[in-house]
Amino acid sequence: PIRATGLIPKDMSIEITLSKGDPIQASTVLVTTGANRRKLEAPGAAEYDQKGLTYCASCDGPLFADKDVAIIGGGNAAFETALQLLAYCKTVTLFNRGDSFKADEISVASALAHPNMRVVKNSDILAVEGAQFVTGLRWKDVNTKAESLLPVEGIFVEIGLLPNTPWVGSILEMNAVGQIKVD
Repeated sequence: PIRATGLIPKDMSIEITLSKGDPIQASTVLVTTGANRRKLEAPGAAEYDQKGLTYCASCDGPLFADKDVAIIGGGNAAFETALQLLAYCKTVTLFNRGDSFKADEISVASALAHPNMRVVKNSDILAVEGAQFVTGLRWKDVNTKAESLLPVEGIFVEIGLLPNTPWVGSILEMNAVGQIKVD
């Protein structure tokens, strides 16, 4: 497929450079490149990606019915994932980096009300452990520095999205995370 690889402002138009062929001119450009999920950067994460570590509860959640799972994140996506997984997983343990959540209070309260839900605040993920598939999540309490291993068969990563905008360069104004600002 031919892809846009850059934008160059001209007097009354924008030149769009392409991965193949000559550039094209446009008076208006609509950039709709979406985003990719932020990947977990911990030893074992890449090795066990799609071998128990996943980024989509809707896609992969049912594979973990009656199993112990972990979620990494503290925003709305993490708590929505928890609520979805609590319907069929044995236990759900959510790991949050800080002491408070970014998720809305209603989602947090709904998840925490479930008897199979556990939350670990102030946690630093150290490693994803496994053999052929995920067998556990190693983490550290940032306050006490104590390290622990939670045996789980599934790990759901919900730590945000990265916009697919680097190719645009610096000609458009972006926010701190790289999303294009619009008027």
